[in-house]
Amino acid sequence: MTYWSFSTALKMIGKKSAFPPLGLATVAAILPDSCECRLLDLNVEPLTDRDLEWADVVFLSAMIVQKDSFDEVRKRANRLGVPVVAGGPYPSSDYPSLEGIDHFVIGEAEEILPRFWSDFVRGKAKRAYSRPVTQKEVDAILAYFGEDADVELSNERPDVNRTPIPRFDLLRMDAYRCMAVQASRGCPVGCEFCDIWRRFGRKPRFKSPEKFLEELDTLYRLNWRGVVFVVDDNFIGNSKRAKELLWAVRDWQKSHGYPFLFFTEGTLTIADDDELLQGFRDAGFDMVFVGIETPSRESLRETRKHINNLGSMAEKVEKMQRAGLMVTSGFILGFDNDPDNIADLMIEFIQNLGIPVAMVGLMQALPETDLYDRLESEGRLLGKSTGNNTHCFQTNFRTRRPMEQVSSDYQRILQAIYPSDLKAYFQRCAVLRDRWRLPIRTFRVSWSDIRACLCFLGAIPFRPYRWNAVKFLLETLWRKPSFLVDAISLGIQGHHFRQITFSAFEVDRLQRYFLEKRVAFSRTLKQYMDGTAQSKEAILAEFRRFRDETLRDARGKFEKLHKDVRTTIGNEYERFALEINDMYQQAVQHLLLGVTMPQQDEIHA
Repeated sequence: MTYWSFSTALKMIGKKSAFPPLGLATVAAILPDSCECRLLDLNVEPLTDRDLEWADVVFLSAMIVQKDSFDEVRKRANRLGVPVVAGGPYPSSDYPSLEGIDHFVIGEAEEILPRFWSDFVRGKAKRAYSRPVTQKEVDAILAYFGEDADVELSNERPDVNRTPIPRFDLLRMDAYRCMAVQASRGCPVGCEFCDIWRRFGRKPRFKSPEKFLEELDTLYRLNWRGVVFVVDDNFIGNSKRAKELLWAVRDWQKSHGYPFLFFTEGTLTIADDDELLQGFRDAGFDMVFVGIETPSRESLRETRKHINNLGSMAEKVEKMQRAGLMVTSGFILGFDNDPDNIADLMIEFIQNLGIPVAMVGLMQALPETDLYDRLESEGRLLGKSTGNNTHCFQTNFRTRRPMEQVSSDYQRILQAIYPSDLKAYFQRCAVLRDRWRLPIRTFRVSWSDIRACLCFLGAIPFRPYRWNAVKFLLETLWRKPSFLVDAISLGIQGHHFRQITFSAFEVDRLQRYFLEKRVAFSRTLKQYMDGTAQSKEAILAEFRRFRDETLRDARGKFEKLHKDVRTTIGNEYERFALEINDMYQQAVQHLLLGVTMPQQDEIHA
């Protein structure tokens, strides 16, 4: 449950997931036509043992944030004796730590997967297949897998024009808010904290307009109408190619009656090119995600986000909004050069920009990034990243500023931009409303639109933000009624961000409770044992009573959490319960058999 999941918003519109697993749909397309494939998205439907038993082989893909789910599926496949093939960001970056994986496809699958499949059907498949572009990657793979790896050093990355059209037909399309397509891979910016440019290169590889339109045709034939996410990490990495694509999409949209509404990711340099801005509008794009990262110019230089230091970021955002692009953005806290007043600067910056959807997260050092390599060389890494930087209050490295101050600043920012009454959020929505030029689109009211509207309006009277929401909607009706549909959509998103923010605080409080309770439980057990006046039977009874009270109290706090939040901390809760029981058993053994109890610092660690 994260900002990016949109879980609470999806419930209002009757959808299971925001986006489909485009990577797995592409893998299914790369496999030979003779293969019978099933695609299961665990965000949409459960995986049954019958599904696993049907399969001759299971392909797993995941990002780091999905590793718990990844491990669960892997264990189930192992138990049933079904071979497991793993690929994607998480397995490719952390293969030495993964158990129970029969084969790895490390890197982009287009030219690797056919080699693996040819060997697999002949019963001669090796453990790892890769086609890296650096000798360092080759050496790392061979050092771990040895001769049980098929590794070929390449000077060229895969040609995305040869990537087959994803198997959209395998998806339960009605379960998703958006469809997803890809136009290019790679990013020329080279931010220190980002793994994209190292994973996919700094020279963007674009699909031809004809190739891209084939994918739009496929979605159209499958009766998709609505939002399409162009998943490129930087759609304008090559602005010339981006314009060619936008002009082709413009003509396609006109000929088909504008069935799609697009959004994508890019940089603030979109605002520097009027022709590019017009191209986005004419093609039916209404939103773009940009990585602003921070208002600190020094921190931008630190992370090599030089393009954000070229001119006024605020002026560029406003120009994009007035051109018809709703700007959503990511912000990061935890740079070495963040000033002590960074929280105040970021709050003011976000509010003045009129960016309702501001994804603020703590810096995380991801594997295969220059940041990770630098921090490792400086001896500052504290562990692996969870892959989720938007609702945890710790980094995985030692920050320059005291971590307590960084965490406190982060919580203050979240409370300021997504407060309980959402006043600040709706203020940003109003700024956007008054600036934004409505995009070109054909309006078709769907059941999900009606459901979303009714759910949101029905929920308003019972929420702390009701007066601010009503004020925003009434002002919209009066000043810009054409914006009303977008206003309701923003209201639903605001509900989600508020829910996630306060859930994050609840999770943090429960994590702190677990830590404090472990120490307190151990200390109390020792105190009981030091009470020599009591009999062993009386002490054992006190042990049991105290254990039961501790577990009952923890269970009560855990069950009060929203069910989606419980999912994020469920493993920690189970681990806490096991540790309490372990300490109880150790204390019993000490009392009855004289087994030495662990020291307090051991338990704390």
